Amino acid sequence: MKKIMAVLFSLLIILSFTACGEKNDADNKNTSAENITEITGDTQNQTQTTGKNEPEPLYPTLNLSDYPMADVDWSFKGGVLTIKGSGRMPNGMSSSHPWNVHADETTKIVVEEGIVGIGESNFYRFSSLESVSLPSTLLYVGTCTFTDCYELKSIELPEGLAEIKASAFEGCEELESVTLPSTLVKIGEDAFSYCDSLTKVNIPNSVKSIGESAFASSGLTEFTFPESVVEIGRGAIRACYSLESIKLYASDDDVPNFMYDCSEDVKLEVGENYVVEDGILYNKDKTVLIACVDPNLKELTVPSSVTKIADYAFSSHKSITTVNTGENTKIIGESAFYCCKALKEVTIGDSLEVVSRFAFSWCDILGSLDFPATVNKVEYGAFRGDEALTSVTFGAPRDQIEYDDGDDDRLPENLIMTFGE
Repeated sequence: MKKIMAVLFSLLIILSFTACGEKNDADNKNTSAENITEITGDTQNQTQTTGKNEPEPLYPTLNLSDYPMADVDWSFKGGVLTIKGSGRMPNGMSSSHPWNVHADETTKIVVEEGIVGIGESNFYRFSSLESVSLPSTLLYVGTCTFTDCYELKSIELPEGLAEIKASAFEGCEELESVTLPSTLVKIGEDAFSYCDSLTKVNIPNSVKSIGESAFASSGLTEFTFPESVVEIGRGAIRACYSLESIKLYASDDDVPNFMYDCSEDVKLEVGENYVVEDGILYNKDKTVLIACVDPNLKELTVPSSVTKIADYAFSSHKSITTVNTGENTKIIGESAFYCCKALKEVTIGDSLEVVSRFAFSWCDILGSLDFPATVNKVEYGAFRGDEALTSVTFGAPRDQIEYDDGDDDRLPENLIMTFGE
């Protein structure tokens, strides 16, 4: 899997660099005279609407217009790559950086004072890199900066650092120790995913956002979401098979399942913003069903307080056989019942409106689904791989449902799909 991920990242950098560049350029354009300021853009999930329809920031973000692109001076001697300059290092494909000719022989990187940001893919796949020295002026570590630095064993991020961008340390298999500063605000998606040797990391109480799959498939044995966290990405600690304990003290009340495919024996401790009841994790008001945390749960009737079943809520659950989605549930999230191999009976409540992507995909023995007339949206791949599915009935007419049929050629040949009149 790690090799596959590495290949995918290579292709991403070669073929799709523009998208990564646009992301970083967007970060750089939302600016003010301060190092960190409240965001005012329309970035998804970073703002919430007030009663006056004005965006209210959930957390501060970096704004970097006061910092010019650095005229980077570099040198290499005895396995040590030294970077000098004032401002932000450039983004670009790893091959575009002149120091990349030493990627395989660099054992240490020293970034000197004055550099405020390390650009995208600046040290991508420096396969012999063992240690890094970073300056106190550093504000962010860029996308894919240290991806697949297989020999990197420890990293100490300096005080003043505010953001670790997407995939910054992804695939650093030997990374055992990470020191995060008390100034850190955001940990991007996949930032530390596939870090096999990383068993523990202390998240400072300054962190507001932990991105999708941020620590996925790592060696974590314990993890704490501190009270400061207001945004948790789906699968933030998914597929961490060695996890023994999780402490959830965050305040994100619409959190997706952040822990699917983890150890079945993991112990979950929650703060005042969450409730665990009968093997199910809910938000405080029990309006969002976040995750099933009981690996042996077989039957469930969703409480009437619930309006949303979160993304990946039951993903790959091995025991669940029967589900009643509840009388007031309006949204079944993406992959909510993905790969539930024992699921054979689902009763859909009369308030359901949205069936999200892959919601019931790869449910091997699920035979039928009957949706009420309230359903107005069915997203791509909702029933993919359901080989036993013979009947799907919708109460509403076809022209009243926003139905994505792009995956219908993968549905069972004997499936009969019926719409209301």
